[in-house]
Amino acid sequence: MVLEGREVSAPTGLNVLEDWVRPPITREDFWARRATLQARAQAGAIPSIDGEGVLRFGGRRLSLSPAEAELMRVLVESFQEVVPRETLIQQVWPDDGQPRRNALDLRILRLRRRLSCLQLSIRTAWGRGYLLDLRDPREELVG
Repeated sequence: MVLEGREVSAPTGLNVLEDWVRPPITREDFWARRATLQARAQAGAIPSIDGEGVLRFGGRRLSLSPAEAELMRVLVESFQEVVPRETLIQQVWPDDGQPRRNALDLRILRLRRRLSCLQLSIRTAWGRGYLLDLRDPREELVG
């Protein structure tokens, strides 16, 4: 992303495979930044989920149930960004007008336990939603 003009604010909320610059940028700087982003993507720096519901990260994979896969698709698309609870509920239960707060919490709890083998973690953003993030090696599973 190229920002034109000094009065334009720096972007926020970029994912790990996005970058930005203000011109003028040298050709060498551009190619160095591009190479860094490509290396990050190829090294498995971000998780991915395929059409069969297999979550991949860091050279490992985890097969998910259809309901887990639907939930994880939204979290993976917004890796390291907060996803509102309402968005997750709508993704898993699109035709149901009733909020399923407890059902969502239960699915998140189960996914948290399963994701530890991939070194991923679902964090709670209190009052806002959840985010998929890298697991802190100091974390321990509870329960």
